[in-house]
Amino acid sequence: MALKFGTAGVRAFMGEGEERLNEQTVSRLAWAAARVLAQIHGEGRRVTVAYDTRQNSLAFAQVTAAAFAKQGFEVFIFSQPAPTPLLSFTIRQLGCVGGVNITASHNPKEYNGFKLYGPQGAQVGEDVSRPVAEKWAGGKSSTQEDFWNALSEGRIHWVGAEIWQGYFRAVLALRRRRENVKTRVLYSPLFGTGQSVVPTLFRQAGIDLRGVKSQLWGDGSFPGLEVPNPEEPDAFIQLLNEADDEHLLLATDPDADRLGAVWNGEENYEWLSGNQIGLLLLDYLLRFEKDPSSCLVVKSVVSTPLADRICLEHGVSCINTLTGFRHVTEAVDRLADKRLLLAFEESGGFLAGDYCREKDAAAAALLLAEAADYHLRRSYTLPMALEELYRTYGFAWDDTTVLRVNMEGDAYVQHLRDHAPAVFRGYPIDRREDYAQRCDPLRSNMLAYYSGRTRLLIRPSGTEPAVKIYKSIM
Repeated sequence: MALKFGTAGVRAFMGEGEERLNEQTVSRLAWAAARVLAQIHGEGRRVTVAYDTRQNSLAFAQVTAAAFAKQGFEVFIFSQPAPTPLLSFTIRQLGCVGGVNITASHNPKEYNGFKLYGPQGAQVGEDVSRPVAEKWAGGKSSTQEDFWNALSEGRIHWVGAEIWQGYFRAVLALRRRRENVKTRVLYSPLFGTGQSVVPTLFRQAGIDLRGVKSQLWGDGSFPGLEVPNPEEPDAFIQLLNEADDEHLLLATDPDADRLGAVWNGEENYEWLSGNQIGLLLLDYLLRFEKDPSSCLVVKSVVSTPLADRICLEHGVSCINTLTGFRHVTEAVDRLADKRLLLAFEESGGFLAGDYCREKDAAAAALLLAEAADYHLRRSYTLPMALEELYRTYGFAWDDTTVLRVNMEGDAYVQHLRDHAPAVFRGYPIDRREDYAQRCDPLRSNMLAYYSGRTRLLIRPSGTEPAVKIYKSIM
């Protein structure tokens, strides 16, 4: 069975054969992507290629760059592993028609990926991915030798230091306060690309940050981690072992687009979920916003509904989208007359500015540390600030569960649709909503069950025979 090119790209095991990612299959994917982008935007245009710290990522990036160069593109490639949001920023800064990121994000070490981006620096949609999927099997291969030849001939260029510096300026411009931040932070990039940006941003912002030395630089085997995912408590074991007097423990995933956080209290540690981080960032940004009616907040529909209530109280437009940050950034571009205050997903993805079109864990880490300092000066911890939010706007509790079933997730959702249960997972159902019946951008294969103050959103997993259940209690 050959690789399947889904929306925005491929994520698969590495190895030999048509069903695995290797230099031959990756270069053919790149060949197909180059053909499609040339048909849409014309030949002789620019693209950027980035890669993370995983095994084979550099080699995959080099054959990708070579494939684009062979088809007449001017190619820019990073000389070291780079975060996903930096790729998005670079595409926009250099006027590229697209880009490729070699990354499998937070997946286990055996995986890698090929993710395709468009001219806005956002993941491509089906209008691009579908023809790439149709073409890639017949694509032509490129080699690392092709890469070095194209580089020496000037058809491939290294991304310059000015791009990195421009990114640092763009993120630092998000800061709401300029006084010295007293928050002490312990940080781990989980062996990923966050190390290339987070320490620099914190140093330039004057924030005390100490790194977990054993996890600082790229090791694609991710030693000691079953999954390098900051959403998982196990990813924080080394941080917890090394924590001293730091207030905040932060981790980013290998491509630095997801953030996880733990508050180091006097008596215990308190985990901050993606929803809670989103609420804390939203509250902090609103405290310094002079014109909230001009602002836009975008979040996935499965993220906490308390954010909708907060935005309503402040007169801020709040838009809900389908899951996947591509849908979030499409809404940002569609509503360009508004100024983006915050975009977020419950899975630890955040964006707080117009400089890129991807989740940026480094920027979110900086703002969360600044928010922590703001509350510490009020004699509040971040958990206390959350409690204050609940007292002001109403209590909320959100949780995500993966329910493994004996059929494909799509089939299970259809089964629920055909045999509507009176009780689901112990909750008597008062009202149902079928998102497949909607006539707006939220139309999808998802069900909503309401039981008193509880909302259950049920959608199929795209990767396994399971469904995801997003529970919110307001």
